[in-house]
Amino acid sequence: MHVDRIMTEASDRSLILRADVHFETHWVWGDEPFRLWYRYPPEFSPWLSAGNGDPFVAALLGVAMRLGEDLHIDADVSPRLHRHAATTIQDIWTRWHADFQRVRLHCGVGAPRMPEREHRRGLFFSLGVDSAYCLAKNRHGGPVVEDRIDDLIMIEGFDVYLWESERFPPMVAAAERVAAATGARVVPVTTNLREVTDRVVDWVTMHFAAGLASTVLGIGGAYDAVHLAASFTYDNLFPGGSHPLLDPLWGTEGVTIVHDGCEAGRMDKIRVLADPEYQVLLDNLRVCNTGELTDAYNCGHCEKCVRTMIALRAVGALDRCASLPSTIDVERLAGFPLRPEYHITAYQELLDALGDDELDRRLRGVLEDRLRLCAEAGTAIGLQVAAPEPASPVVRRPGR
Repeated sequence: MHVDRIMTEASDRSLILRADVHFETHWVWGDEPFRLWYRYPPEFSPWLSAGNGDPFVAALLGVAMRLGEDLHIDADVSPRLHRHAATTIQDIWTRWHADFQRVRLHCGVGAPRMPEREHRRGLFFSLGVDSAYCLAKNRHGGPVVEDRIDDLIMIEGFDVYLWESERFPPMVAAAERVAAATGARVVPVTTNLREVTDRVVDWVTMHFAAGLASTVLGIGGAYDAVHLAASFTYDNLFPGGSHPLLDPLWGTEGVTIVHDGCEAGRMDKIRVLADPEYQVLLDNLRVCNTGELTDAYNCGHCEKCVRTMIALRAVGALDRCASLPSTIDVERLAGFPLRPEYHITAYQELLDALGDDELDRRLRGVLEDRLRLCAEAGTAIGLQVAAPEPASPVVRRPGR
């Protein structure tokens, strides 16, 4: 794999970083190179450089390893990132993914880039529970200046695909409302990275933290640190697209990637967001990734929407969440596909939080049935799980 013709383009409205990616494995993109690009707001002009190879390491190393192709980049890479990409990241990925091969990284290794600029932090912000919790936690008690999250970075082209363009403007508008209430700035970024990576690697289980990191590495000098919200707690970690062991390794001498939030489970985060102090986060909560309706903010009937609605009901906040319906279809919950690695802990947390009125009892019955099915399915795929009891926590660890 060869990344060349790295260029920047500027206009009054945006900045573009682009490069051609040539694959030895022709089924990925045929004989022509793939034109990879990132679009940033114009104020990031001081930090954009065609000589910066860092974003392409994060964007393409996993793809190269899955294909078994050495990665050539016609630009300099941070010494820290180069060292981690050549060794530790590959050590981790080859243990996690049997079909990843070790590859060589061919590029220049530049002097560490340590720009002189004011302290500034970003947060990858999707308006979901995890990133909303990180922002609420950051604002609680007023962090010292250098720890304060300044920018809410929103990516068009990741969980919202480029062909779902109708969904992104409402998200930006919602983020602007959050930013106005919390003293932050919204930074929209667009990229076509997933158009090619999805042909080779799974986004959720392998690649999404690396993809996120690539967007800020393109303007790495703009930030001291960027926070990436955790989805799982320290006692419930397993190989995936984001992990506290792996995510910080995408940083450079100038920008740190912070895997943030492993101390709190999803119900813990929901309880924080239910505090009236964070009503703006609750009003603009977005948890839905369904592609059924391209203009939907939250569809209100997918598994993730329904699960979040149950959690909000359990803490008495569903009626205050303007972005989700206030009624729950119990029967619909029973029909969703199961993903034991994600749902075992999620469903047990909901069971522990539910009350004892009629609707709660109906929800409890469905959740207990699904938890038993998860335990059976998890055992079949190698997860070490306990058969659930209604009031007993389920402990699960990934098997090898």
